[in-house]
Amino acid sequence: MQTQDANENAAEREEAIKQDKKRLRMLWVGFATYFLIMLNALRFATKVPYQIFILGALVNMSIIVSIFVAMNKVRRRMQSRK
Repeated sequence: MQTQDANENAAEREEAIKQDKKRLRMLWVGFATYFLIMLNALRFATKVPYQIFILGALVNMSIIVSIFVAMNKVRRRMQSRK
């Protein structure tokens, strides 16, 4: 009975790690896509007022920081399951 429970727990853990790897990969893809869009929008930066530029920079940095926090959270969860 214990070996069956251990096998089930191992299978659940492997499935959870697989899902975490998929989520981490999607976060990286999302970050790369957002960064490319941000670089593309950089050419319009000189055409907006200074106040709007600062507001946009704050919004961009908050989005980037939240993506990195989510990546770190997933990585730590993966390490704790090993």
